[in-house]
Amino acid sequence: MELMNTATNTLSAEEQARELHNNIVYNYRAAAHHLVEAAKGLKEMRDTKAYLSLGMESFEDYTEQMAGIKARQAYTYISTLERLGQPMMEEHSSIGITKLSLLAEITPVEREDFAAENDLAGMTVKEVEALVAENTRRGEQITLFEEERAEAKAKLEEREDTIADLLEEIEQLKRQAAEPVEVTATVEPDPAVLRQKEREIRDKLKKDFEKKMEAEKAKLQKEVDAAKKTVEQAEADKAAVEERIRREMTDAYEEQIKALRADKAAAEAKATASHDEVVQKFAFHFEAVQREFESMMVLVGQAADSDTANRLTGAALKLVRQMERRFGGGEE
Repeated sequence: MELMNTATNTLSAEEQARELHNNIVYNYRAAAHHLVEAAKGLKEMRDTKAYLSLGMESFEDYTEQMAGIKARQAYTYISTLERLGQPMMEEHSSIGITKLSLLAEITPVEREDFAAENDLAGMTVKEVEALVAENTRRGEQITLFEEERAEAKAKLEEREDTIADLLEEIEQLKRQAAEPVEVTATVEPDPAVLRQKEREIRDKLKKDFEKKMEAEKAKLQKEVDAAKKTVEQAEADKAAVEERIRREMTDAYEEQIKALRADKAAAEAKATASHDEVVQKFAFHFEAVQREFESMMVLVGQAADSDTANRLTGAALKLVRQMERRFGGGEE
């Protein structure tokens, strides 16, 4: 033992600090690893019903009677492992099972970014809960806007198909109007008159169909423009909501930080006040003891004879030795 103490004393302060640091890191990583292994073990115990071989009738009985944990906590370990997966649970196991279960509530496509953008290890459980709730609310609003935008887009595509069909119909009518008009008469008409009549009929049909085409095209164009405006408005609303949510999250986070700082300051002030009160009381009693001791010494000096003075002095010394033992000094 003396050789070991001598070897330890020869280490520099930096070497001792590094050794302590290495122990902390090792134990910290071991604790994180054990968390994942515990979740895996509980899942296997439940899935295989191995608890029956231990005389337990249910998984809940096993957790509470043999494993020493609440069934709800055991299920939290299992569900967190199932939702996050072993790799991600191992990567973030240092934040603890409660924060891991909250992280599992984030959708799989957002978890990596959520964990990377937020210092989960440096946040309290309540802060993580608030952040997850806000993320969920924002996701629901964005999903609503995505659905509205998809609906508007579908209507726009339907209108465009209708326009294409009408344009095709108009083209067919124009081709029909361009075909020669057959005229049947019992009397041989003047060829010049027939040609003029044919031109008039063709021009009239062409003008009617072009007018109808322009009217339908203008009507459908208005509907297309209205659908486009709906989509643009949805995009603008989505951007506005995202910006509002971002500001609200920032404001809420700052308010929480302020509240935590205020609580910390109040706790420190309370601790300081309590400490000062104890010191003041001690000083009062200390001064009282000093005064009483001086009075005792005066009485010793007023003793009628040396025997009485010696007895009084011995009693005072005995009291002093009792006080030394009480404060940890002197011999028993």
